[in-house]
Amino acid sequence: MKKNNVFSAFGAKFSALFAVLLCFCGTVCFAADLADYVTVKDGIVETSAAETVQTLKDKYAKASSSKEKLDILTLLAPLQEQLGLYQDAQMNYSIAANLSASIKSSAGTGAVADETLLLGAVRCALSCGDTPSADYILSTAFSAPVSEETQAYKILYAVWSWLCKSEDGTVPAQPVAVLKQSVQLSSMKTVKPAMLLTLWYVTGDGTYATQLQKEYPQSPECAVVKGNASFMPVPFWFFVKTK
Repeated sequence: MKKNNVFSAFGAKFSALFAVLLCFCGTVCFAADLADYVTVKDGIVETSAAETVQTLKDKYAKASSSKEKLDILTLLAPLQEQLGLYQDAQMNYSIAANLSASIKSSAGTGAVADETLLLGAVRCALSCGDTPSADYILSTAFSAPVSEETQAYKILYAVWSWLCKSEDGTVPAQPVAVLKQSVQLSSMKTVKPAMLLTLWYVTGDGTYATQLQKEYPQSPECAVVKGNASFMPVPFWFFVKTK
């Protein structure tokens, strides 16, 4: 079974039990293979989530090289994220990002942390309502210049963090204005479905739902506005105000 299929099967087995959606999606694409740590029979993952997490933790404790530790954490952190263990996942994403920078520095290519790992740390910080940590990583950890896709996610996550900071219980106008402007930009196309969903959620304006259904009919975000899925019950969505 291919690596991505194994990871998807794990996500389906444990996350889909909630029949919900968490819109903090990032691309997980790492060299290490989760299939090395689970038992798969007839296309079904038989190893429990808890067993796999513990196996990876034990393997990490015994790892000697930075490369081996990085490979393990780039499996452990996304798995913990899918299981809703956001604080643990945030910590391991951050450690992995630092390891990636250290490895590159040793190779003489510059101490630049992996952008995907840093985004994972931000995403998990937001998921558990830790906006100060999310803001800190966004403002200090990324090395310029970043890719267009990473920049799009940085803007989206920064706006999400901003939306959590309502002081009077109302939807803050400024981050909504940023979303409305950003959703028109071609450079933000990677996160456009998430932006449209956020605008629909915080404003109650059905035109954003209509646009989602027209432009991204097969997206998870569209499933939410159609009532076929809902948000994961994570602290983030309780901090974000709606009209």
